[in-house]
Amino acid sequence: MNKKRTIRMDDREIEKHFTDIKRLLIDLTKMVNNEEYIPEWLKEVEKEEKGEKEDE
Repeated sequence: MNKKRTIRMDDREIEKHFTDIKRLLIDLTKMVNNEEYIPEWLKEVEKEEKGEKEDE
């Protein structure tokens, strides 16, 4: 049978995750409202993807 796993986190870890999610939602909202807005984290992801494609 499947056993349920319990993941324990303290309040600081939970708060950090919520903060990250809020930042993502704010950035995504800005991107939808203004097509020219590109958040810093997305620029970094695009650079990494381009680097991986060049490596292949």
